[in-house]
Formats: sequence, structure tokens, C-alpha cells
Amino acid sequence: MIMTTDKMNAILINKLSMLLEKKNINKRQLARKSGIPHTTIIGFYEHGMADMKFSTLMKLADYFEVPLNYFDVDPVKVDEVLLKAILDKVRGNDVMLQKIWHCITLSEED
Repeated sequence: MIMTTDKMNAILINKLSMLLEKKNINKRQLARKSGIPHTTIIGFYEHGMADMKFSTLMKLADYFEVPLNYFDVDPVKVDEVLLKAILDKVRGNDVMLQKIWHCITLSEED
């Protein structure tokens, strides 16, 4: 089944809204606590989340302590993004790689 971008965005926004409610915070507090600009968070609700930057995805997953693929309804896309990030960052002790590994291992515990 092919999902429309509007449907995907509705699912992603619903997930974000549920996490905000669970943490009992609003969008402005999320911005302050996660390091994601408030305008970016507002943009999710106005324009969708389908094309968010990988760094923003990492910040959301890290703040809410959820696996990276929580915010994607297409796991293949997340796998491709992870692979590209790993290939781009294969050098020594990279903090981004450590965060990616942490998020991968979180999803394996489920």
C-alpha cells in the first residue's frame, strides 16, 4: 500500500503530539529542551515532517528517548539514512555514530 505524503505527515505529527503530551510539554518547551529551533517545530505542523533533516531526527529521538525509526513510517528510508550517516562519519570516535548506535540498540530492546 502506497501512503500519501499527507497521510504520512498526519501520522508523524500525531506521534510527535503524543510524545509532547506524554512529557507534558508544549512546542516552545520542546524547542528549548531539545535544541531544535521553535520555527522548525512549528514548521512540522504547518508543512509536515517527511523531509526533516537527519540531525533534527536525531535530536527528537534523543530527547524523547525513542528509536530513530519511531518518527518514520517507512523503515527502509530510516535504514538508508542511517547507512549514509554511518558511511559519511566512519572516523574514530564520532559522537554522532555513538548516538546512532544508542538509538539502534534502543530499538532492538523492544
